[in-house]
Amino acid sequence: MHKCSDERGVVLDWFLKLAVVGGMLAVILFDFGAIAVNTVGLESTVDELAHSLSVSVADDTLNAVDNAALVEAARPTAQLAGARVVKVTVDIEGRVHIRIRRRADTLLVARIGPLHHWAVATADGSALTQ
Repeated sequence: MHKCSDERGVVLDWFLKLAVVGGMLAVILFDFGAIAVNTVGLESTVDELAHSLSVSVADDTLNAVDNAALVEAARPTAQLAGARVVKVTVDIEGRVHIRIRRRADTLLVARIGPLHHWAVATADGSALTQ
C-alpha cells in the first residue's frame, strides 16, 4: 500500500508541473498572438486611413496644409479601430502620410514595465492624392 501512494504523489506532481508549464505557454502564445494581430490589423487600418484622407485632399474636402483638420478627419476612423492618430502630413508631391498607434490586448506583456512597449504597435501609411 505504501508504494502505491508514493507513485500517486509522483504522478500528481508530474501533472501539476505539466499544467503549470502548459498554462505559462498558453499565456505566452496568447500574448504573442495578440501582438501579431494588433500589428497586422494596424497596418491595414493605416492604409485605409491614408487612402481616405488622400481622396478628401484631392477633392478639396480637406485642406492639405491644415494638419489639425487632417488629424481630426482621421480620428473617428482610428478610434473605431481602437487606435490613436499620432501625426498626419501632406508632402510637396501631394502624398498624405499618417502615423497611428494602438496597444494590444495582452495578458502580461502590457502589464510588465520593461516589456510594455512591445504591446504598442505603430504603423505608418501613405497615399498619393490623385
